Amino acid sequence: MRRVSDRLTTLSTTMVWLAGGLLILPAVFVSVEVVVRKVFVVSVGGAAEYSEYVLAICSSWAFGFTLLRRAHIRIDSLHHKLGDRAKAVLDVAAYAAITMLAALLVWHGSGVLGFAWEHGVRSNTPLRTPMWIPQGLWFFGLVVFLLICATLLAELVLKLLRGDIAGAVALARPMDAADEVEDIMQSEIVDKDTRK
Repeated sequence: MRRVSDRLTTLSTTMVWLAGGLLILPAVFVSVEVVVRKVFVVSVGGAAEYSEYVLAICSSWAFGFTLLRRAHIRIDSLHHKLGDRAKAVLDVAAYAAITMLAALLVWHGSGVLGFAWEHGVRSNTPLRTPMWIPQGLWFFGLVVFLLICATLLAELVLKLLRGDIAGAVALARPMDAADEVEDIMQSEIVDKDTRK
């Protein structure tokens, strides 16, 4: 289970870096569009359309990474006041709920992608983009998100079944200020090591 989790973490990290790079493209495209429109009074076209695709793709590619980093938004005012056993039960319920949500997204996303693929759907813009391309990249992010959700839920349940309550709580607990400081310190150490 740990090997699967490590591979999903590596995949998710790679996807987030690619998504970050991908977000630069619409910014450049929109900038060129503005300059060309202002200087030559002509529109390149497509900047808004491709920006929308990139936003959807990058969002779905970041879902799993955010969950792995425990950076998702949680209402944890009650969580900190509970004992470890109660925390673990709430965490299992939360991870089960997000796994069901991810499964629902994948289910409906597969229908959207399948329809676009089967019917050769294209965007109703002058660019006539084959919709299976952006939808396929978006759907890939949803599938990875579901795999990460299911893996984390399985790890959490296995820890509870083994009686490792503290390990289960540590795996699922929300990130706090101390975790964020530690994360920043670790990234600084990695940055220094890579510069040498």
